[in-house]
Amino acid sequence: MVKVARNPAGNWVVVDATASSSDAWQPLTLSPGFTWTGVAGDPVPSAAKDPLGMVVLSGMITPTGLSTSTSTVFATLPAGIRPQWRGACLTVGDAASVRIYINTGGSISARLVVGSSPTWISLDGARCR
Repeated sequence: MVKVARNPAGNWVVVDATASSSDAWQPLTLSPGFTWTGVAGDPVPSAAKDPLGMVVLSGMITPTGLSTSTSTVFATLPAGIRPQWRGACLTVGDAASVRIYINTGGSISARLVVGSSPTWISLDGARCR
């Protein structure tokens, strides 16, 4: 968010940060065994910070070895896109619900809530600050 104001000389100025390249979607580094689904129309796994500073995920991945008993790290956020606090979000897969954890150190992990062995999971909707 920015504020537009006038300086003492009467000129318009923008106060606070303006958009930068870090506001653009950046690809996630996926852990071995996890891949982009590769299906036409499926977004590539990526992350961005929205104008409010929220870390936002997007993409469709093919997971390996997810279970209801442990979380599995499946990706790493780019260095410039890290949350202030750890977040937990619920997303979906084919015949599965998946909890996504976005960690302050940059790792992103998943744990099955219900279902088993999904062939894809969506990262869209996962966000935290």
